[in-house]
This record gives sequence, structure tokens and C-alpha cells, in this order.
Amino acid sequence: MILFKILLFVTTLFGLRNAYKIGIFIPGVSSSQIIFNQRVGDILSDAGHNVTFINVEMFEFKKNTKIIAKSGSEVWNIDAKSDQACERLVKNTEFIERLKAAKFDVIFAHMADFCPIGLQHVIKAPTWAWISSGPLLDHMASSAGLSLPASYAAPVMADLGDTMTFFERFKSILGHTVTPYAVRAMSADAETEIFRKYIDPNFPHLFEIAKTAPLIFVNTNELYDLPRPTLHKIINIGGIEKPSTVSKALPAEYAKKIEAAKNVVVFTFGSIANASKMPESWKNAFMGAFEKFPYTQFFVRFDGSNLKPPKNVHLNKWLPQVDLLQHPKTKAFITHGGFNGLQEALVAAKPLLVVPLFGDQFKNARIAEKHGFGITVKKSEMSEEKVTAALKALLNDPKYSNAVKQMNAMIKKQPVAPETLLIRWTEFVAKFKNLDNLRPVGASLDTITYYNIDVYATVLSVFSFILFVLYKFLTFLFLKIARLVGLRKEKTE
Repeated sequence: MILFKILLFVTTLFGLRNAYKIGIFIPGVSSSQIIFNQRVGDILSDAGHNVTFINVEMFEFKKNTKIIAKSGSEVWNIDAKSDQACERLVKNTEFIERLKAAKFDVIFAHMADFCPIGLQHVIKAPTWAWISSGPLLDHMASSAGLSLPASYAAPVMADLGDTMTFFERFKSILGHTVTPYAVRAMSADAETEIFRKYIDPNFPHLFEIAKTAPLIFVNTNELYDLPRPTLHKIINIGGIEKPSTVSKALPAEYAKKIEAAKNVVVFTFGSIANASKMPESWKNAFMGAFEKFPYTQFFVRFDGSNLKPPKNVHLNKWLPQVDLLQHPKTKAFITHGGFNGLQEALVAAKPLLVVPLFGDQFKNARIAEKHGFGITVKKSEMSEEKVTAALKALLNDPKYSNAVKQMNAMIKKQPVAPETLLIRWTEFVAKFKNLDNLRPVGASLDTITYYNIDVYATVLSVFSFILFVLYKFLTFLFLKIARLVGLRKEKTE
């Protein structure tokens, strides 16, 4: 017993000595952002590290999620609600001093804006990581020095797959060309000026600081993302936010309705898009389609009272979404295509009907279609007939449920769990700090050198010069021959 206590004491001391202080900036723009970043922090906290959630409330929105600090963690709620959220943070000297005093070993800067990147530079954090709550955004790829082939790796926010027509490839090229410069102009430039105003007139440009990110954590998974080139410093952690595979007992109001049902379908457009704000034509399309499946119970997240649903449709301001998806009678999930919802459906092995609304949701819908576990209904094509046809396919054609079960099995057998990747790489960057050996030279090259424009221009110029000389020579030769022929004719005559 004494030996056990000694071992426990030594183990505790060792764990404390190797615990890192980690600061995670959370963009207070939606519940999904809070959920993802909280799970990142919880995993690191469970691994024995001290995590501080820096919750930057940038906008006023209805929150259905609250950050809960686990043992060894804490939460800073920073009110920065304004059109100039970054400026409010940077000129808040008390907040800056608090950041410095915390002596973080690692800072996690989110992809929502560049302000946290500048703040970690201000406090001279030993190291940092850039983190995306979705796929690798185009400006992040550009800053990392990763060139994405527009022929099959479309911009994240574009409604394009990996097999494109000529016109779609044109859109892809345009998107890849414009996006990094647009993000720089609309976000990084303005926020850089804030740091130069309040911190230092010679403060480096935030886009240049972003290029130095030792690691980039991306909420995607190579098993179901659209395949594309990547870098060693880009770590896929898609799946860390997966919910428990064991569903809790449903509230009585749900359990009773499900017990009498043949099938169940769950419908939610997430925390940002309120389904009650749908156009009337959409509401009629969904309700009309749902009424055609009288033996199926539809549970709809709907925060409003402006709709009279059919008897088999149940409207609720909140749904126990994870537990409903895990129920064996649930056969499909109607979603806007948010990445959290996509992953929850994969964990529960439920096929999807996706109605993408904005952002990366179009890409997520393409993912579901490509791998055969989802059907997309576009906003422009919304109709009762489209929804009915999609539901009939999902409920009656086994190929969709088989495809999602296959993907579910692959995720479970993934060689290295995303949680393990998050923990080990965070500890790795905290220990070694500078990971320039993972940084490609391309991140620091100018546009002309990166794309070999000078080489192609030189080759084209030389080739054009050779053609010009050849043209002149052949013209001279032709004229010479023509003159000789003309002289001979004159002599003959």
C-alpha cells in the first residue's frame, strides 16, 4: 500500500512537470465553433494539460452552448462585441497583460480572423498552432505554401466537387487566385493596421506571421474528405468532436413517439440557420413531403410558431440530436451540411439529406454524395417533389445505409485516432517550439518565383524569338528564291 502511494505521488509529480499551459482562442460567432474548440480543450485537459479557453464574444447571437471548464481548465469570457472586435482586444492593455502573465506554452489561434495570430506575437508566446473548425481554408493553404491543383481541388467555399467541367475548372482557378488576396485585403490588412496603431508602427503584417505557423490543425479526415495534396505540418483531427456512440435515454416525450413509429428522421439546420426563417415555399415543400410518409416520425428543430405541421411532424426549439441519431429507428438526417452534423451522422451511421446553405456546407454535401451516403437538394431546386424523392431513396434504398455503415467501420478502424494526433502533436510543438523543418520554402516565395512565371516567361520569350528569327529567315529565303525565279523568267523571255 505504501509502495502504491509512492508510485502514485511520483506519477502525479511527473504528470504535473510535463503538463503544458495551453491557451485556446474561441471565436464567439456560433455554437458550433464553441462546441468544436471546447472538445479540443477537453481532450488536451484530459491528457493532463492546463487549458484556458479565451472566449472572444465577437457578435451578439443566441447561444445554446456554454463553455464548461473541466478540472485543470478555466474560461476567460472577453466581451468584444462590435464591428471592430479586434481593436477592442488590442487596445485593452489589461487583457494583454493578463495574456502575458498567463505564460502559455502554446496558443491556439482560430481561423475566423487574424487577431489571435497577432496577439500571440505581441505576448511572445513560445509557440502556436493555427486551427480550423472545418476543412483547410484556402488562405491557410496559401500562407502555408501549399499549392492546390485547381483541376480537382476546388476552393473550400465553392460549390464544386473533385470532378469538374471546363467552366467549373475556370471557376476553381478564379477562386484559388482571388481568395487569398481577398482575405488578406478584407481581414489581415485591416487588423494589421490595428496592431500598428496600438502596439508598434513596424508591427509585421499578420499574413506574414501566419506563414510561420509551426502546425495547422484541421477538422477534417482523410478517410472521407475529398483527396488533395497536403503538408507534414497540416494535421487532420477530424473526428475529435465525435459524440458518444452510446445514446442516453430519450426524454419521455420523444420515447413515446418513437416507440409507435416505424422510422424516424431528424431535421435541423444547426445553430446559425433557424429553420423558422425558411421561405414559405421551403416550409411547404418539407411539410408536404413529410406528410407523404405517415409511418415515419419527423423531429424538427424549429424555433418559431408560424407553422402548422402534419401529425407525424414534431417541432421543437431544441433536440437531443446526438441521442436521436443514435436511436436504431432513426433512418436519415436532414441537415444544412455543417461539419459537426456530418461527423455526428457518420458516428451514428445515418445517411444524409443535405440542403447546403453557405460556406463549406456545399463541399460537405459533395463529400456525402461522393461516398454514397447522402443526397443533396440544392436551394435553387427546393420543391416538395425533390424532398420526397430524396427521402424515398434514403428510406428504401439500402445502398445509402450500407455506404454510411462502411465509412463508420473505417473510422472506427482508423490506424491513429484523431485525439491521439491532437495530443501528441500539441505536446511535440510545445516541447520543440520551432518546427521550421516542416515549413516548405514555398511559404516565403513571391508569386513569380512560386509559380515559375519568370521561367515560363523566359522560355516563351526564347521560343517566340526563335520563331521570329525563323519566320524572318524563311521570309528572306522565299523572297530570294522568288527573285531568282523572276530573273530566270526574264532571261528566258
